[in-house]
Amino acid sequence: MSVTLGDKVQDTISGFKGIAVAKHIYQQGCHRITVQPSVDKTGKLPESVTFDEPQLEVLISGVKKRAI
Repeated sequence: MSVTLGDKVQDTISGFKGIAVAKHIYQQGCHRITVQPSVDKTGKLPESVTFDEPQLEVLISGVKKRAI
């Protein structure tokens, strides 16, 4: 299954979860997805991490923005 920006995903190896925020497509055919986790308990935004697309599992497709 292909990852779409805005999907909630999980890395099948590390268990890292977050929202797909960027897609990197390289000429060699490698597709990588940058995943941004949620704000932590202290209110800080953790750093995003980039994974190879095949090792990501889509948990929720098309997570919608919510008004603040």
